[in-house]
Amino acid sequence: MPKKVKEIAELLGGELVGSPEVTIKGVNGINEAKEGELAFILNPKHEALIDSTKASCVVVPKDIKRAFSKPTIKVDNPSIAFSKIIEILLPGRIPHPRGVHASAIIQKNAVIAKTASLGAYVVVEEGASIGDGTVIYPFCYIGKNTRVGKNCVFYPNVTIREEVLVGDRVIMHPGTVIGSDGFGYDIQPN
Repeated sequence: MPKKVKEIAELLGGELVGSPEVTIKGVNGINEAKEGELAFILNPKHEALIDSTKASCVVVPKDIKRAFSKPTIKVDNPSIAFSKIIEILLPGRIPHPRGVHASAIIQKNAVIAKTASLGAYVVVEEGASIGDGTVIYPFCYIGKNTRVGKNCVFYPNVTIREEVLVGDRVIMHPGTVIGSDGFGYDIQPN
């Protein structure tokens, strides 16, 4: 969904420096970006990368003061801006599961909010609860008596062990394990 940089700056609540008419068609890393793409730097110490990137526009922290040959959008928090832009420029790229898939395994005394969504082969053990608006992708495991808050997103293969409390608006990326035993060693005298 192509957008002009002036539209992106408005959506982010950022300050645009440079041409407002440049069209952005995608997002990429600062080193990998091509013409027509938007890139981000999260820290002012990386501002030298703006000179060498092929990106058509770069989102930067507000405390970068100098001007560049390409448009920049100054924002308070580039990490948050990145999340917003992904949703705007790449909507539906990763479609969320809707409802509860028929293959989900939910113990009888688990509590699933009506607006929660569970993908294929999700396992929810006894006593666990899943809050409103939470989306759990396929092949996730929610352990016994675990509480998951509202509006969370767990991508595929997340494991949340027993007796864990997860707050609201938490995102867990593929393969994350929460509540597992820690790794360590103990030296015993001979």
